[in-house]
Amino acid sequence: MTRLLIICLLAISVFAHCYDIYIVPNGNEGQKLSQRLGASVVQTIEEAKELARDLPKKYAPIRILLSGGTHFLAETLIFTSLDSGTESNPIQWMAWGDQVPIISGGIQLPHWEKLQGSTWMTKLTPGSFPHQLWMDGVRLTRARTPNTGNYFTWDHASKSRTSFVFSKGQLDDLPQDLTDINVIAYHSWTASRHWIQSINRTDSTITFTNPSVWSFDAFDVASGKRFFVENFKEAMDLNGEWYFDSSTWTLYLQLENDPSSHDMVASRLMEIASYEGASHLNFENITFSHSEWQCGRTELCDGQSAAFQSHAGIHLANSNDINFVRCKIEHTGSYAVWIDNGCQGIQLEKCQVVDMGTGGIRIGSGVSSNFPRNINVSNSTILHGGHAYPSGCGVLIQMASDCTIEHNEIGNFSYTGISVGWNWEYGATVTHNNRIAYNHIHDIGRWELSDMGGIYTLGESNGTVVYNNLVHDVFTYNYGGWGIYPDQASSEIEFRNNIVHTTKGSGLHQHFGMNNVFRNNIFAFGGILGINEGGALRTDPDPGQPNSLIFVTNIVYLTSSTLFYGNWNLDSDPIRIYNFNLNVYWKTENETLKFPVPTGTFQEWKSVRKMDLDSIIADPEFQDESVFNFNLKKSSPAFKLGFVNIDTNQIGPIKD
Repeated sequence: MTRLLIICLLAISVFAHCYDIYIVPNGNEGQKLSQRLGASVVQTIEEAKELARDLPKKYAPIRILLSGGTHFLAETLIFTSLDSGTESNPIQWMAWGDQVPIISGGIQLPHWEKLQGSTWMTKLTPGSFPHQLWMDGVRLTRARTPNTGNYFTWDHASKSRTSFVFSKGQLDDLPQDLTDINVIAYHSWTASRHWIQSINRTDSTITFTNPSVWSFDAFDVASGKRFFVENFKEAMDLNGEWYFDSSTWTLYLQLENDPSSHDMVASRLMEIASYEGASHLNFENITFSHSEWQCGRTELCDGQSAAFQSHAGIHLANSNDINFVRCKIEHTGSYAVWIDNGCQGIQLEKCQVVDMGTGGIRIGSGVSSNFPRNINVSNSTILHGGHAYPSGCGVLIQMASDCTIEHNEIGNFSYTGISVGWNWEYGATVTHNNRIAYNHIHDIGRWELSDMGGIYTLGESNGTVVYNNLVHDVFTYNYGGWGIYPDQASSEIEFRNNIVHTTKGSGLHQHFGMNNVFRNNIFAFGGILGINEGGALRTDPDPGQPNSLIFVTNIVYLTSSTLFYGNWNLDSDPIRIYNFNLNVYWKTENETLKFPVPTGTFQEWKSVRKMDLDSIIADPEFQDESVFNFNLKKSSPAFKLGFVNIDTNQIGPIKD
């Protein structure tokens, strides 16, 4: 009766400018508000969804206004066609006034019992198994050994994907019951997560219930044979560390003061919100917080860009025209947002995406049918990911077209900043016409994984453009800290007006690809550690693979590294075509630049290889490279070759 009355009252105002539904968890406050405004007031988000379903949508827009505070969900919010608005009247989900509503997929933990010393415990509902814990919005460390920043190393693996031999004494602290313990093992560009089947202490072999993609000894140097172990009592030796015992449904925490005085939240739901067949929805000034990650005991929990995952904090599929504006997505276990197949017209604008267990925004999948189109991620910050799965990207575009990723700040990831494409061989793909522009990408790699790029591409991508991005501070554990990295078969892509500086490896590395154009870019301080693969420019095509690129009107500025690295030979079979011209090369040290010809001279590079016929070796005259100001002085010789200054003021989010 109450619900029917609310609908009737709203129907009376069918020609009003909008229907308003308020969500106020406190019943007394809600009743007062209803009396004061004459509006419909409900206590839960689900009630608001149900009420909105019964309202006529074609006459006036529906607004659902959330009060401030945390709205803990009993189950994932599911939006379908029944929850959709119309093209002329999309349903508006928004914060009420200047309040800050948080929609949480977590569980609050207010009650703690003190044990010996600084150890605390709290009981959870049977069936729970949280993998993440936050205190006052700060992610706490799941108890691990060795502690953060340190690792064990395995001895050898004999090409196994499910076991390796560790050094004697390393795992002596592990308990007899191994049920809840994870091992995280590093490879090159991935890190696999495992459950333990058994430990043979006689021959120091550990065996897992689930495999990795690669054998553990496939990348001995790039991986460093590193691993660590987490979630058991003996590893809880630092303030803020915790572990969960599933046999008693008990969470233990080491903390110097009473956790009851803090806002303690554990992850619970795999997804905060799921959209399947939904359309015409707008979300504004809402925070989506706390989602779980999962790794089945026999499942593969490993792979490039952590694309094996099947969940996300916000997961959209077969949906269109859904906008997230000034929203915050935080404290997630897998990717924060996954715009899956069947989606069109999805937009994230002026959002904050922070503290991710894996990556930031994932678009598409490994399936080409019904791929996403017309996706826009702009003016947003995407920061601090890879806490559970280090191979997560800031933005991952797999198979998708006509996507725009622009004016974002993307940083603090252990793997690639922006990844575009999902095909490792030549051949037509559905990934095309994507635009990567005006993004500030920084602090990538964090010395943890190897083989990555600030901007990374795969496969043919007709019409894709990468321009006016600033990429810097790419540091890997071993090799492959590249700024711009067109990997296998990357083709038909234009890279222009980008600034790349301070990279462990080359500023530019094209593995192999065809008809890529690099124009009016600055590559500075590449290969700054002087490692043997750290040339400023690198290509290294696999045997039998064609490779071509056009490199014109660029500036390459070196300190200690070499200029070229890799295989720059011109072979007719397979086709190897390179076109270099109108470039400025400079090395600050008093050392002659060497080019990929027998004598290494610039003259032979020009006369024999017919490269860089109009290029020069000269100081480009930056305003102040010591503070990374790469604007050119008026007297710069680069202007005479057609170089145009790159305006960095427009890079990153545009302020209101």
